[in-house]
Amino acid sequence: GDDELKLLQLSQKYLMVQRPIAMTNSSNLEDAKTVRKLASPELLQVLEGPSTCGDLQRVFARALRDGVEGWVTMEGNQGTSYVKDAPKPFYVCISKEIALGDDTLKLGEVVELLQGPDR
Repeated sequence: GDDELKLLQLSQKYLMVQRPIAMTNSSNLEDAKTVRKLASPELLQVLEGPSTCGDLQRVFARALRDGVEGWVTMEGNQGTSYVKDAPKPFYVCISKEIALGDDTLKLGEVVELLQGPDR
């Protein structure tokens, strides 16, 4: 129900990519290597942070599109915002039943999105 959705939204943090930004293998930008480029509108699950690196706030996150993990700068030193808060992604069954592999989703049941669709 609604209470379950609210509890799940409080327990996990998600961000939406606003502008292209590199996801790196280290929180320290001096020795970091790019894991891959993130593009808007990509959804990230925050796994750790934010932590401060110099003047920057960075988070360790997982890209839902492909499961790649790395460090992402939230806002640049000139005030450019690269990500913004986003709600936790859910799908809710609004018809009588939906077949999901060997299971059936019934009216009102909630499905948690663990990974985005493959492109």
